[in-house]
Amino acid sequence: MKCEMVASLLHNPKMLFFDEPTIGLDPIAKETLRNLIKKINRELGTTIFFTSHDVGDIEEVCERVIIINDGKIVLDDSMRNLKYRYLNKKIVDVNLKKDIKLQQSDGIKVLKAKDTLYKIEVDMNKKNMNDLLGLFKAEDLQDISISSTPLEEIIKDIYRGK
Repeated sequence: MKCEMVASLLHNPKMLFFDEPTIGLDPIAKETLRNLIKKINRELGTTIFFTSHDVGDIEEVCERVIIINDGKIVLDDSMRNLKYRYLNKKIVDVNLKKDIKLQQSDGIKVLKAKDTLYKIEVDMNKKNMNDLLGLFKAEDLQDISISSTPLEEIIKDIYRGK
């Protein structure tokens, strides 16, 4: 759908309010609606107010995030700053060739350990990946995967007041 058609349908409003617009949509319809909302904002300069519990919607559509808890604004920031300030923890999945006794330390926390599989949280404010990798011998590593804390977890921590 072209934005010209959208503008004529909506009479080019200055603001649009969406409340959970993608709830119940299949992934293709969800992506299409998200892209349309971004296009309306970008091409028509329309201010979009977007409420959602779907973190994927928030990440994909929003440039600015306002989190309200118990009727009070607890965070008002850009998505970029939110991620920069709160993505200080990395989740590392490690598969070793043999089981070892992994020592935790301040900044390195073993979340899950089963046989040779470990899920480890690294607080990048206290430690770095070299500190973690120093706990293993290179020949013992079979596989390693590093990811950031999911945005959903960050939002939960903000609601919890952390």
